Amino acid sequence: RTGRLTDSEWAELGKGLTFIEKLEQSGNFKIYEGCNTIETIAELVKREKPFMVVVDQLQQLTSKTQKFDNNRARFSYMTRQLQLLAMEQNVAVWLACQVNRAANVNPDARPTMDNLKESGSIEEDSDNVILIHRDKKYEEEQMLKDIRAIELSVAKQRSGETTGEPITMIFNPNRFEFIKRVDGFAPNET
Repeated sequence: RTGRLTDSEWAELGKGLTFIEKLEQSGNFKIYEGCNTIETIAELVKREKPFMVVVDQLQQLTSKTQKFDNNRARFSYMTRQLQLLAMEQNVAVWLACQVNRAANVNPDARPTMDNLKESGSIEEDSDNVILIHRDKKYEEEQMLKDIRAIELSVAKQRSGETTGEPITMIFNPNRFEFIKRVDGFAPNET
């Protein structure tokens, strides 16, 4: 935020930007920053015909044409429009949403559907809801082995079952992949 980075941090930033540039040049991946209206997203989807759209933070979406009395009405409108866009344009929509602070008071601080901000419309309009949690019990292991252990819970699946217990996964940020964790397994051991 301050722009005060060490030489090694600038080098890491440069590597990251080069990686993103290569992805964009491949034609298989595009990043559109500042697309914070539902109408702009719909226009881009109709023009670009992507396989999948990732919307980072429902809370940031607005509308050029609609005015809302409150956040609940705005979120309901946005999730419904994203659902319609997915169906009309035959595109997968992956929507990231924050949980409210009440998740911290849950047992083990694991999020639930109730913790999704304005969760009623998200739950209603989504085909799948996957909750991601990083448990503190994995922090020491992550520091020692440079891995990211997370827990996934399928809280809603329109066409199937949900998970009872969370599924512990290893996230490999270099390949943006999730690997199912098996006791005694660590990614750098393979």
